[in-house]
Amino acid sequence: MAYRRKQPLDINGDPYRLWQHRMERECKWQGIYDEIKEIQKNGDQEGYKGFINIMRSIAKERDYRGAADERVLFAEFLQEEEALLDGDAKVKAKFELVVSEKQDRSTPRKENNWIASHPAMRRKDRDPEDKKVILTIEDILDAPSQAAVNKLQYWSNEPRKFFEMVHAAEKPAPKPVVHKKEEKKEATKKVVHDPTLEEVEEMLKEFNLQGLDG
Repeated sequence: MAYRRKQPLDINGDPYRLWQHRMERECKWQGIYDEIKEIQKNGDQEGYKGFINIMRSIAKERDYRGAADERVLFAEFLQEEEALLDGDAKVKAKFELVVSEKQDRSTPRKENNWIASHPAMRRKDRDPEDKKVILTIEDILDAPSQAAVNKLQYWSNEPRKFFEMVHAAEKPAPKPVVHKKEEKKEATKKVVHDPTLEEVEEMLKEFNLQGLDG
């Protein structure tokens, strides 16, 4: 298990903590941590205090830049984080505004056709890290409704289930099963056709002749 900070970071606090945080951001801390534990294993500096002593003794060889510079670097990091958070909030607000301007619902066929042909439905399978698909503003500009946006957000993370459902809905209805006995009955049934005009006239002639004979 990697070493974890037990106290929140303070820009005016221990500069070695700020250095450790920078090493974590740069994905270098795990190697340094393993090195410290190896030194502990082969020496007599045990426990938390021993860990801190070793960390400080090797920090300069691992890009520790002194208290002043580490504080400046940490302040820059905080400013970048704040800008990112502020940017995320603005993007979310704009996304919700675009959605709110659309009608609540469209026809199910229109919504499902829009989802089925949307590029977001390919992202899940094409992402090697299999991250959750999050829709962007560009993804929803031509959405037919708010409901369609909600559906796409869900189905873009379950594309296989969606297309299985679509495939099942598009299958032709099964033909009715007719048993052999019923087939024979149908085949032997006498087919009765309506009489043609000529047959009707002939029947009337015969009827009139019979009346005259009587």
